[in-house]
Amino acid sequence: MRLATQPGVYNVRSRTEVPRLPLLFIFNILSTLLTIMMWAIIARAPISWFDRGMRNPISQLLVQITEPFIAPIRRVLPTAGMIDFSPMVAILLIYVLQMMLTTAVR
Repeated sequence: MRLATQPGVYNVRSRTEVPRLPLLFIFNILSTLLTIMMWAIIARAPISWFDRGMRNPISQLLVQITEPFIAPIRRVLPTAGMIDFSPMVAILLIYVLQMMLTTAVR
């Protein structure tokens, strides 16, 4: 068992400490991926107003990246006429996930 002064996370099953650096690395990667997803959703909204057919390669890329995250929300969320609230809900969920990651790291 390591000294209590060394940083790490205590593993209850094996009663040893898990090094904290790999966990921080994984949390940083997840946070970065969530941030990229959030900006892709934000970029997709105004592009969808102008490129209705999604013929532009950038539009197609944004749809391919964001649709797996937005489609399940769209299925659950009731429709509100012509307004699609699923990107806003997705951004809110991403924000909550990032806050959870931030508190887990501390």
